Amino acid sequence: MTLSTKILLTITCQNLVSKDWMSKSDPICVVYERAADGAKQEVGRTEWIKDCKDPVFQTRIDVDYFFEKKQRLVFDVRDVDDPKKVLDGDEIGSIECTLSKIIGSVKGKLTDKLKHSNGKETGSITIMSEEQGGRDKDVMYVEMRGVKLANKDGFMGKSDPYVKLIKLRKDGQMTDVHRTETIDNDLNPKWKPFTVSMKDLCNGKQDEKFKLECWDEDTFSKDDMIGWIETTFNELAEKKTVGLNDRPGGNTKEPGSIAVDRIHIIRYPTLYDYISNGCELTVSVAIDFTMSNGDPADPNSLHYIQPDGSLNQYEQAMIGVGEILVEYDQDKKIAVYGFGGVVAGHSEASHCFPLNGNINKPEADDVAG
Repeated sequence: MTLSTKILLTITCQNLVSKDWMSKSDPICVVYERAADGAKQEVGRTEWIKDCKDPVFQTRIDVDYFFEKKQRLVFDVRDVDDPKKVLDGDEIGSIECTLSKIIGSVKGKLTDKLKHSNGKETGSITIMSEEQGGRDKDVMYVEMRGVKLANKDGFMGKSDPYVKLIKLRKDGQMTDVHRTETIDNDLNPKWKPFTVSMKDLCNGKQDEKFKLECWDEDTFSKDDMIGWIETTFNELAEKKTVGLNDRPGGNTKEPGSIAVDRIHIIRYPTLYDYISNGCELTVSVAIDFTMSNGDPADPNSLHYIQPDGSLNQYEQAMIGVGEILVEYDQDKKIAVYGFGGVVAGHSEASHCFPLNGNINKPEADDVAG
């Protein structure tokens, strides 16, 4: 199963060289993904901005991020007279880098020099990454209580209140997302703490409205609405207490209030969060030298060195995996060990030895090392 997440790239440029006589360039940035065979496939482009050497593009580029793949992106900035004929425009400059390099930069933000195909520097480009839907797993933790709720049960009792949280959909419909327990005969009830998905309630947005309804549960008739309010996470967190509105057509002057004793977001970090906030991987490799691999001189051995220089299975595996992981290793140094082999000068097999013979410095420089 391949796992991916959507990444939004925001692009700005600084101090672009002018390609127009007596005026600034009219830049646009086209983003390509380069395939293994070298071919480029466009994944998106920014809007066209006229007469600007420091463009802040508003159009963001949507890219699928696969942690286990090496995704090379090309950012091509051009000066165009007609946005419908981008390729006819003048080349300003470009950069090529991996998506993982952008995400692995501090706060997911990479700045680099643009270069023309002639090798000259032509300005700078800054690429900022953001995970789309990265907050989908956020949940809201709430402790709330009712304050002086209206009594819907007359002189013989008190309301039996519960609260419902309701999603307000764009089509005008409403969807119940959470209901608290009912507390009998209490106009100042304190409900048990609960959590609710921010995505389900308000599309993960702290400033998007949802509906809160307070009801009186009745056993032998329909439940009575005590009051309601449309609110947001931010409002509840700031005000702590919100007054309820009476039900439509009702005549209750003071339905009561809902007090929020505690409310906060429980955030579950994603892989993107870890990488973009400085989590670094340290890559190490261990190679099996036991006899189960066969004689290295045998073409069927995993250690066999191909006469034509092609890679054996171990080399393919190390390069394939190493090129992905090393993008998240700042110093690009990879410790390489062997096990199950007899080291030169010894008579018995060792189960952990550095391949370069230096136990104090077993690292190779990058995957190629």
